[in-house]
Amino acid sequence: MSKNGTSDLFALLIGVDYYYQNTLPEGGSYPSLRGCVRDINHVEDFLLQKVRISKENIMKLSSSFNDLEDGPRESPEKLPTYYNMVAAFKTITEKAQPGDQVYIHYSGHGGRTRTHIPDIKGQKALDETLVPTDIGDTSTRYLRDTEIAIIIKRMLEKKLVITMVLDSCHSGGATRGNGGAVVRGSSIIDETPRPQDSAVASRQDLESTWKSLSSNTADINNNINTSKNVTRNLQTDNSGWLPQITGYVLLAACRPSESAYEYAFDGIERNGALTYWLLKSLSQLDKEITFKQIHDRVIAKIHSQFPQQTPMLEGDGNRQVFGSNYIKTIYAVNVMSVDGANKRILLNTGQVHGIRKGTKFAVYPSGISDFSQIEKRLAIVEVDERGSTNSWANVVTNFNNSNIEPGSQAILVDPVDIHLKKKVNLVYPNNSNFDPSIRKDHSKAIEILKDNILKNSKEGFLELTTLENSNADFQITVNEKDEYEIWDPAGNPIPNLNPPIMINKENSAISIIQRLVHLSKYMNIQQIDNLDNSSPLSRKLEIELFGVADDYDPADKPELKPLEFQNNIKKVKVGEKMVLRVRNNLPKESNKVFNITILDLQPDWGVSQIYPSNPGENFIPVDPDSEQYFPLGVSLPNGYKEGKDLIKVFATLDPTDFHWLELPSLDQKQVTQNKSIRSNVSMTPLEQLMATITKDKPATRNINPSSTPSKEWTTAQIEIQVES
Repeated sequence: MSKNGTSDLFALLIGVDYYYQNTLPEGGSYPSLRGCVRDINHVEDFLLQKVRISKENIMKLSSSFNDLEDGPRESPEKLPTYYNMVAAFKTITEKAQPGDQVYIHYSGHGGRTRTHIPDIKGQKALDETLVPTDIGDTSTRYLRDTEIAIIIKRMLEKKLVITMVLDSCHSGGATRGNGGAVVRGSSIIDETPRPQDSAVASRQDLESTWKSLSSNTADINNNINTSKNVTRNLQTDNSGWLPQITGYVLLAACRPSESAYEYAFDGIERNGALTYWLLKSLSQLDKEITFKQIHDRVIAKIHSQFPQQTPMLEGDGNRQVFGSNYIKTIYAVNVMSVDGANKRILLNTGQVHGIRKGTKFAVYPSGISDFSQIEKRLAIVEVDERGSTNSWANVVTNFNNSNIEPGSQAILVDPVDIHLKKKVNLVYPNNSNFDPSIRKDHSKAIEILKDNILKNSKEGFLELTTLENSNADFQITVNEKDEYEIWDPAGNPIPNLNPPIMINKENSAISIIQRLVHLSKYMNIQQIDNLDNSSPLSRKLEIELFGVADDYDPADKPELKPLEFQNNIKKVKVGEKMVLRVRNNLPKESNKVFNITILDLQPDWGVSQIYPSNPGENFIPVDPDSEQYFPLGVSLPNGYKEGKDLIKVFATLDPTDFHWLELPSLDQKQVTQNKSIRSNVSMTPLEQLMATITKDKPATRNINPSSTPSKEWTTAQIEIQVES
């Protein structure tokens, strides 16, 4: 703790792109990655620029991929080897004082190897590991979960406040096609003979610590009627890294059976999915936000693109991010020059601040210090030409033909752009087991699909990827049953696309394109969010889902029951009764009433408005500093045994019609009566955004929710797993 009595923040950032001799002696490999060092560099920029951590309090170990030389760019003492990682953990534990916060972020491969404490874990048990850059050398060691447990235990004994983010996976696997996604892990179990001793602790300490932690977990689980013989390998509802001990927060990229992906989300630079969405979500950071709120947002964002990667949150999810002493501060950027003829301005920010092409700012007049006054905004601008310290930005939206002058102030509005057009990669058959005539038929089916997408690409939702730009939202192939298959960027089949479409069916290519357009609209609705940190509604909408008794009467205040969790997602049974609590956290004196609309994004790819349910109503009012309960029932489409629903809640200050966003279930004809009525009247900017998302021929490639700030709005969402 610092001399003035306030807590300090320390960070250890580890990123591994380059792996020496990545082919293992016993077979398999850890291929070099491309986004891990970028991950930790972006985290470092965030900590320095937004959290205002001292540069001296950040420790970094990295192994950057070097295209010109056979080896990383960093000097040996900066590489994430086993001994350097152990030494870094020791150093940061020594430097931090009781009450200080320690943030740990690892991006790289995760691995598995036979446990070095078989007497405690079991003879056939595995250790989960972080993979050092030099793992190809048989004399090096993995950093094992048993060692991390002791490292965390020592930090807790010193009364440090710990946050650990692991953007890696355990089981690994392979991606298919050319969708642009890469797995951060290996499917192998490394059997290579390696030194079994530890630089962290003695074998006795490793065994006793793991045994005591596992016992604590068993005691906790016994209290909720689970098995009395719980070990980490039996805990299916956690990340798989550590026993579920308390006192720290762990955010892991995925479940033990899943893969963690890295992907070029902006089409240029690769990032880990967890790190990318974590930093996007943390753009809302202030003293009120909790890790649970961050996790809720991250899991929804990742599932919109990688449904089979489920980030896991363990520990005290209700803890405030970076501690309760964090004070929200918004730092403005100066407008240095104005090119009125070309509608461009020069901002005093650039690459050194982590700014990239496409970043958007809201511009205010000089002298403004309260950036929550949205009505004072002059314009929204987008960086088009990034420099090291200065960047040119184009004026995207000018409010009331305002005049921007040098000295005006710009603040980052870090929303998630919604990419209306989805990229499609076509995967041609290469299975040598197929008869040549079958391969020819499959290739012909792909060519027909290609021609149809090209015909509609100029004005539609779809565009084909190229060799130069291989990132894809969807991949299409033909399987051994002569059916078209739609994959995600990692090559995983997208679930619940029924019935199958045979390539020999009449107009089958058109049917696949219609399916892709429907999925594109669904994904666009998933991604609607307003991350404008300066909005007066930011974080003022609070939602939570609870179970209630079978005889619950909506006329009474419900007795709330916590719902069961499965893999950090709330799990409910068909027929189970629930209520959604919606709270308006604006102060009473604001007199600002939330107009609430609740949508259900269904497992059959339909979107329906569930509140208000009366076709003549568009919203339900919730007064400031008050809450309302919305009863919910649970069902599944015919033939489904399980599925995921996303409950999405919108709050607006002005009346708005959200029927624009309704979609039928997949392959069902859409009813457009309500939309045609609305098209004859003047639409609010938010309604224009919704219409753009769902109309058949979007006029623009990207839309930005923060470009509609004149009508204040916000949204929140909860994902649930429904089982029959």
